[in-house]
Amino acid sequence: MRGKNLIRKQDLSNKEKLWLEKIFYTIQGEGPYSGYPSIFIRLSGCNLKCDFCDTSFEDFNHHFSIDEIINNLNNLGNTKTKLVVITGGEPFRQNISNLVDKLLALKYTVQIETNGTFFIPLSFSSQLVIVCSPKTASVHKELLPYINYFKYVLDANFVDPIDGLPNYNSQNMQTQAKIARPNHNFDKDKIYVLPMDVLDEDKNKLNLQACVKTCLDFGYKLSLQMHKYAGIE
Repeated sequence: MRGKNLIRKQDLSNKEKLWLEKIFYTIQGEGPYSGYPSIFIRLSGCNLKCDFCDTSFEDFNHHFSIDEIINNLNNLGNTKTKLVVITGGEPFRQNISNLVDKLLALKYTVQIETNGTFFIPLSFSSQLVIVCSPKTASVHKELLPYINYFKYVLDANFVDPIDGLPNYNSQNMQTQAKIARPNHNFDKDKIYVLPMDVLDEDKNKLNLQACVKTCLDFGYKLSLQMHKYAGIE
């Protein structure tokens, strides 16, 4: 959205229906399941507006029941995966508890991609994987114990020399602000960095170089948005 979206508040009033952007079958392009065939459930709306966000999530034409979402998922055809990615926007902005329960009951591995600002009590299990990509100074304290992986978007101009992670203000890229970090004992092997994708090829190269350096210096994992290289959604 490149910061063009409206800021949407959290609304947990309806767990039977969700505002849905789209459901599609693709390859997960980043993070711990990079390269895996995946079914994406992209939900509508976000509580933040980041200048560098490259995703569209403001289509509020689809207000589907949980059963309708599952039917849409089943109608995708001969998919070769048991991985479902719930993303947005910000998926914890809506009450996804029933959707998660239904997917887990169907033996899917469920990955939730969140900016970490909200929390919803869920049926946490080994089949539910929380990937947090912080965009603000703090992560919700109730969510923190359940985060399995952290993912950071790196701008070459805003890299903290202390830990190699971002120190930009995602809501105003002209100013600095320290983005939330994992606890000091969090496994570095579960921290991913990926280059910020902007509309400037030279800048993108610098961002990639900064990520490589950060991984070499601090032991994080490099993640590339391989779906873009592959020309898929």
